[in-house]
Amino acid sequence: TGVLYYPMDQRSSFECMYMLGRRHFPLVTLDQTANELELPSVVSDNQDGAYEATRYLLRKGHKEICFVGTTGGATTIKERFIGFCRAMEEGGYQVESRHYSTIGDTGGKTTDEEHDQIIRRLIQRPRPVTAVLAVNDYVAYELMRAAQRCHVEVPAELSIVGFDNLPFIEQMRLPLTTVSQDLYTIGERAAMLLIDRLEGRAALSLTVPVKLVKRASVCALGSGEAGTRDKGFDAS
Repeated sequence: TGVLYYPMDQRSSFECMYMLGRRHFPLVTLDQTANELELPSVVSDNQDGAYEATRYLLRKGHKEICFVGTTGGATTIKERFIGFCRAMEEGGYQVESRHYSTIGDTGGKTTDEEHDQIIRRLIQRPRPVTAVLAVNDYVAYELMRAAQRCHVEVPAELSIVGFDNLPFIEQMRLPLTTVSQDLYTIGERAAMLLIDRLEGRAALSLTVPVKLVKRASVCALGSGEAGTRDKGFDAS
């Protein structure tokens, strides 16, 4: 018997993984790493995904870019923020506190007013933010709804990029540019690692590549014309 484990809450998940690890129970983690426990994991290349998404925004002429994350210690948040910082610094921009904003965890724990406040803070700065990299698609979706309530036009006034490429975003009024994870491959490779552990073979952690999916929520800085937007599905 073994377990494919998807950590939901960082603290309680760590305690559970620690207890199972102490008992040498066959365990493979999905989406997040637990390096301290030396457990095998299969994760997306979160750092590279955020790096490529940020480089894309920089190439579109955006300079005032903000990473909007959630509270908590998930390794995915940390890796995506590191990728964002790496791209900004390579682009010649020193990452400061203005480049990062935090909203509470997703899943019904935040309110419309909290998202509205973030949009207002970003837009009303002396140097207004022109593009946002959201830590995931849920946050990106809520920010797009907040922008509409605050009469901020996406993407003409604020470009938004998500992360995950969840199925629901294709049904959004304005299709979201995002980073796509290969969830099928993650599950397949994790199952293979677990079989290796159950059969006594070494199981090494794996990182699965991601792709930037360009849609209509980003346009070149200073131009909201339809011709400057990325239309349709493009995973190149």
